[in-house]
Amino acid sequence: MKEDNKKLLVSAVEINPREAKRFINNIILAKSVFNKPVDRLLVVQVLSFRHEWGRFLTFITDDDTRKDFLSKYKTLKRHNKTVDDQDLEIFNKEMSEKYPLFEDMLKNNPKFFRQNDLLLKFLDESAADRLLAIDNMEEYRRALDYGSPKALKVSLDHQAAFIPEELRKEKRGNPYSIKVWVEGPPYTLSLIYSVTYYLHPSFKQSEVTVNSPEDKFAL
Repeated sequence: MKEDNKKLLVSAVEINPREAKRFINNIILAKSVFNKPVDRLLVVQVLSFRHEWGRFLTFITDDDTRKDFLSKYKTLKRHNKTVDDQDLEIFNKEMSEKYPLFEDMLKNNPKFFRQNDLLLKFLDESAADRLLAIDNMEEYRRALDYGSPKALKVSLDHQAAFIPEELRKEKRGNPYSIKVWVEGPPYTLSLIYSVTYYLHPSFKQSEVTVNSPEDKFAL
């Protein structure tokens, strides 16, 4: 591994030797299968590996959002030799007004994107440049999901909502609207052709097959 990659990894990730081996092997596998640059895979893997940075990765997964946000952050750094608390507060206020998810991260973590935040150090170490060089973040996340131990694991998730009596199609019908879908990494979901749900015999149609990967085979 290149020296600058080692520095980036050590400065941002606290992992034991076994985790470090798994971390590196996952990048090597993603590189060999999807032929993505290692330098860029590394920074995405770091963001994915650190639980507290997961929401930031979600925030910058949208390509337009990432390029706008990081370009403005680099402009801030370029115009100020030393970025102080006031500079960051102005930047954070501007970004919060534009991006609700970023505002939510600031509200839930008083240390987020402020002085001494390790995420800022990580971005300043060259991660910001590498993230800006990525054209399609979904492809990189899919590549890293491929080598993840959880890559082939999926689960059923559900959501229930109460329906007021006056809005029900049948007065004595089920008072709840229930949605069920398959949750899993994008790569794994792309391997699924269809999902068959076996419902309680009391349903008019107790066996339902869904062929809609775009909404995670929701029923």
